[in-house]
Amino acid sequence: MPTTYLDKLFMFNPPHEKNDIDDLFVNRDDDLAHGVEFFYDHISLTQIHVIHGHSRMGKSHYLKRLINRLKQKKLPFLFYDINANSKQRARIVLNDIFDALKKEIFAFNPELHGVQKDTPAMQHISVAKDMLIDISSLVTGEREQMVCTQMRERIVHNQTTFSLLPKFIQAIWQSGEERKIGEEKQWMMSGLSNENVIELIKYQADLLMNKLLPDEKKSILLTVDDLDLLYVKPGGDEAVMHLLTFLNQLASESLFNILVTMRTEAFHDRQKDMTPFRKIGLLDDIEIKDIYHKHLECFNSSQPIFSDQAIDFLLECADGCIGDFLKNCHSIFNDNFGWYKKGNLIDVNEIKNHVEKNISEHLRFRETKSLMLEIINWVKKEKKQEFSTNQPIIALFLDRILTRDSDQPDRYYINPLYLNVIKEYSKNNIPIST
Repeated sequence: MPTTYLDKLFMFNPPHEKNDIDDLFVNRDDDLAHGVEFFYDHISLTQIHVIHGHSRMGKSHYLKRLINRLKQKKLPFLFYDINANSKQRARIVLNDIFDALKKEIFAFNPELHGVQKDTPAMQHISVAKDMLIDISSLVTGEREQMVCTQMRERIVHNQTTFSLLPKFIQAIWQSGEERKIGEEKQWMMSGLSNENVIELIKYQADLLMNKLLPDEKKSILLTVDDLDLLYVKPGGDEAVMHLLTFLNQLASESLFNILVTMRTEAFHDRQKDMTPFRKIGLLDDIEIKDIYHKHLECFNSSQPIFSDQAIDFLLECADGCIGDFLKNCHSIFNDNFGWYKKGNLIDVNEIKNHVEKNISEHLRFRETKSLMLEIINWVKKEKKQEFSTNQPIIALFLDRILTRDSDQPDRYYINPLYLNVIKEYSKNNIPIST
């Protein structure tokens, strides 16, 4: 089996594959033990619990590793994970939760769980499936109205079916919203509100936990990653508050445990709506080195990429943030891959040349020259990481050079890698070639 996977070597976003999630989780053992012990004692929570920390601290990786560990321990949960990042509207996240539970219901195999086909539970699941087929397009917003053929046939021929439907659907049926299509009357249903979707989610959860899996599972552990990044443009705070309101409605039910990740600054603004679960903080240099060597072990046969001096320089620039460290490693390694393939380690000089090359490219292009000059002059004059400008920031700068402040959208932070090189070149009067 090959032991070199250069595409994964310095991946700075949370890993997705189970083995990578587990193998790359280093130096967070106390955090992990706390999380596992907590859920041994708390099968049902009553409020949203929050994993928080500043950007690129490893919150998402910790969440993924915790869920894997809880599964390994066979705790009695149904697990569902949702990512809220850039979904823009709370309703889209609700739709994702609805779809996850719907798939579980349709995938339920009675033989695997020892459920007889002619039991009330199976009658209930049959009714639920027809109902979900009829209204799924209304939940997602694909349609504004639906002809509910499946439900109408069931209710007309079997009144017992009526009592197995969600309360709001019973109310709609009793209102008699029918329309004649051809020679027959058809039951019409219009678009569903957020409250309707929440009721549907609770209905599906009750069906799964109390009717289909009462002896196997105790509650649903629903994780929502990057909750505060739902919508990062103006108006985003309102969208996040809507989502928190909806999730708290679910968390108040004994069927649900809600565990989310968000940045610490966003958590502090909304503490009254949530309970802190774990803060994921900075790592020291030794801990980050351990993670670096674990990446080499997993994806490069333990062969080094950077010299020891280069690692020390990158650690200084990362200032304890593992995500920034890996992201800098990723970009520098990619740009110096040819040098590495010739049998060379990437040293401090190659790192500084990498930064100088990127700055030079920005100075040569009309679209980026003005902003790059402003950043250089800012560093020379202010000599600090915080940066503000009236110029529009293009995505190219946010990829490597600048990070937007989560509280003040017009304020940015200069990547210390670039900050240090610009300072050094300025101090030693070394021109940046254009």
